[in-house]
Amino acid sequence: MRSGDLSGSDVSGITLPVIYDPATTIKNPDGSYSRTPFPNNKIPTNRIDPAALKVLSYYPEPNHGPSSGTYNSNNYYYNMPIPVDTTTYTAKVDYNFGPSNRISASSMHVIQPGPWGSWDAPIDNTLACIIHEG
Repeated sequence: MRSGDLSGSDVSGITLPVIYDPATTIKNPDGSYSRTPFPNNKIPTNRIDPAALKVLSYYPEPNHGPSSGTYNSNNYYYNMPIPVDTTTYTAKVDYNFGPSNRISASSMHVIQPGPWGSWDAPIDNTLACIIHEG
């Protein structure tokens, strides 16, 4: 696939979509557009951008078979070299002013360390609820 060969699937029951040549786009008399498929669903190597190939070289090769019933999906797995430790602070306050008036407030703050140091996750939630009955 990295060389532009999208001709077939080795997974039973999976049919790959047809890859069309964007350079062959023509406008039909009815105003719609059509394109010619690449022969055998193979993109010629001279049509693949060298910059795209360079970027692709930074992506790791698959190290795991595809998920059941899919083609080249979920085919790379990586175990983080450090444990993921999350610190969560949660607080809740309830106050009753009387039998028909009360207030409740809660807040949550999450600290998620990552491989590049600790960071405060954007999960800062504060919720206040005022209930008046009667």
